[in-house]
Amino acid sequence: THHPKPEGLSDKPNIVLVTVDALSFRHTNTGGYERDVTPQLEAWSSRATVFEAAFSASSSTRLAMPAIVTGMYNSMVPMKNRHKHPYSYGDDVVTTARLLADQGYRTVHVVPTRYFDTPQWGGYWGGFQEIDRPYKKAADPIHSAPEVTAAALKHLQAEDPRPLFMWVHYYDVHHPYKTPSGVERLGDTKVDHYDAELRFLDGHLGELLTAIEDQWKPEDRVVFLTSDHGEAFGEHGHVGHSWKVYDEFLHVPLIFWAPGFLPAGKRVPGQVSLVDVAPTIF
Repeated sequence: THHPKPEGLSDKPNIVLVTVDALSFRHTNTGGYERDVTPQLEAWSSRATVFEAAFSASSSTRLAMPAIVTGMYNSMVPMKNRHKHPYSYGDDVVTTARLLADQGYRTVHVVPTRYFDTPQWGGYWGGFQEIDRPYKKAADPIHSAPEVTAAALKHLQAEDPRPLFMWVHYYDVHHPYKTPSGVERLGDTKVDHYDAELRFLDGHLGELLTAIEDQWKPEDRVVFLTSDHGEAFGEHGHVGHSWKVYDEFLHVPLIFWAPGFLPAGKRVPGQVSLVDVAPTIF
């Protein structure tokens, strides 16, 4: 179904999709977390639209990503048979990047770790004209946010007349939870290390979001920020993520920033799914 273009938005705004692997909504200050770990994200989200009850399609990355990029559950996506997961998508699967490339967009995906590189994930990035792999030159392979952010800024500031669709994925708070070098230690528990990683990542998120704001006029930019799944730290006897479907695994951030037509600071209490992300971008 085609919907009319929202008033106050350019015909082809630049679109940035930011995903943070393994980030629970409840573990952000925007989501009510008491430890001050995401001040940059909190400041930005106060000027955006926050969906307070957004849920991932799965507690597993490989089952959640199809929802984000195709608007379909993993079981609905035609995939190629192979010996191990994740399976590649069929060549005719409509992804966000394929649709936007057909509309004249420059499509870029910034990859944070080898895990998401080919051949393991060859299908989910169908339609991206450029795959940037800054993890290959990361000083700290576990915490590649500095290199990922630098790569994103490079594409953001490139001189190209086409509108940009860029997907930037961060991996810094995924296990094995380790306080980054040069970051204040918050303690020795797994959640302490996770929070230190999140505080480290938050600074780089702030740098990217500020650059987006400086680069384009309000009507020329749309940003989505979300996560593929959350993490548990003792809830229901779990640490990390698993195949369970408790809220700590599925309740994720979903923040939509389109200052050309959405009011600042809006919070939406109704339940939504990451399956909604792709059709909303379309």
